[in-house]
Order: sequence, then C-alpha cells, then structure tokens
Amino acid sequence: ASSLALAAPGGALTTYPDLPSFLAATTSLGAPVHEDFEKGYARYLPQTQFAACVEPVSVDSNDACYAPGDLTPGFRLSSTNAHGVIIMNPGIYDLPGRTIGAWPYRLNAQSYTEIRFDDAPTAIAADVFGFAMGDGAVPTDTVPVQVDAYDANDALIGTFEVTPAAITSSAFAGFTSAIPVARVVFGTHVDYSAGPIDDLWFAGGAGHLDAEDATFGAVAIGAADTQAVTFANAGHLPLALGTLPPPSAPFSYASDGCSG
Repeated sequence: ASSLALAAPGGALTTYPDLPSFLAATTSLGAPVHEDFEKGYARYLPQTQFAACVEPVSVDSNDACYAPGDLTPGFRLSSTNAHGVIIMNPGIYDLPGRTIGAWPYRLNAQSYTEIRFDDAPTAIAADVFGFAMGDGAVPTDTVPVQVDAYDANDALIGTFEVTPAAITSSAFAGFTSAIPVARVVFGTHVDYSAGPIDDLWFAGGAGHLDAEDATFGAVAIGAADTQAVTFANAGHLPLALGTLPPPSAPFSYASDGCSG
C-alpha cells in the first residue's frame, strides 16, 4: 500500500505509511480509541452475508448491524449522500475481514464513507479498501481512496490519497492534523466503486486544561493546609494558558507557577 500527500494547506496534515509509525508519532496522546466494528448483530450472520445499517452508525445504533453500546463512543459513520451504510462480512468478494461503509453499487457512484467526531481529534487512522464494481455487482479492479479532512466550520483542512495493493487488501490511511478534525471522508472517484473501512483509530484534540484532584483530608476549623496541584495540557495542540481562574472560596492559590 502507498500513501501520497496531495494537498495539505500550510502543512496541516502529516501522513503515515503504516500503523506502527502512526502510533509512534502519537505516543504523547495516549492510547487511541480503536474500533474494529467486529461486535454487533451482524456477527451472527453467515460469513457470506451482509447487513444494511441505519445511518448514522454510532454507539447508539439499534438495528440489524449493532445494538446500543456495541461500538465505542465518539464518532458517527454515514454515507455522504445518505444512500446507506452496509456491513460486509468476511467472504464477500474474498475480503479478509468485516468492512463497513457506503454501499458500493448504489446508482449514485459518488457516495462516500463519512465519519463525524463528537470531540474533534487531531490524530485519525483507518484501514481502507478501494475497489471498482465492473458490472455494479462484482469488484474488478482496485482504485485509489481519497481522504478529506474538514474542520468544525466544514472548511477543508487537507487531502491525501492511498491505494490498496489489491481488491482484497486494505491501505493504511493515517494522519495527524494541526487543526482539530470534525469530519473525515473516505471516497473513490470511479463509477460504481467503494471506499469502506474495517478499522478506525482516533486520538488527541484541541489543547485543553486538565488538573489533578487536590485531597486535603481533615483540616481543623480556622487552620489552613496547602497542596500542590499539577496542571497539564490534555490535548494535542498548543494551549495558551493565560491566567488561571481563581478557585471557589474558601480555597485560594498560595502560589501560582502556571499562569502565563
């Protein structure tokens, strides 16, 4: 599989050729959320079966694909033109595992797999497939998958392309963004083609403040105690801290080494 950056305004996107390099580059963000889509009602279907999902597919889904809570929270998966989402089990088209995404043989060939995030992450990856349907029913060739990332204002952050090595192989599409990503689209630009995924990882986000709990225990009336508290940037992007807001009475800062 190959990864080629096509356009990333201002160097907003950095792409990675494989999962190990993506994970190594995002170690500071902690373990990413990982969804492999293997749970759900669809696992009870024969290996040659598929299931149609109600859009958007999320932790709240309750249909032929997933029961509430089967998926991890934080994202919603749909097709860009609301033409339906489908789960294809291993064995269909000789795919190696379960895939999920927009229907590959709807009349509208430009229906892509779209993922919207609840809390805009800055590190996203997926294993994507790209195959063209020769007669609208059988894959005949591999096609590139274009990845488009958008911000909260729906402005394009950047785009790049990956090409699976074969119909039955996925390509890794992993990137980090200098701007929080509200949605990402996996699309092919060939008639009767599809860009489903079978794994999703995401982590990071805008800079935001996190602090330890301060545990004082029992303090006598009229007495005072002091505890040190560590503040940290729990996001991926830089955080301009400014001035720490004062704590609620009767607490106060004995000293402040964080503001500014």
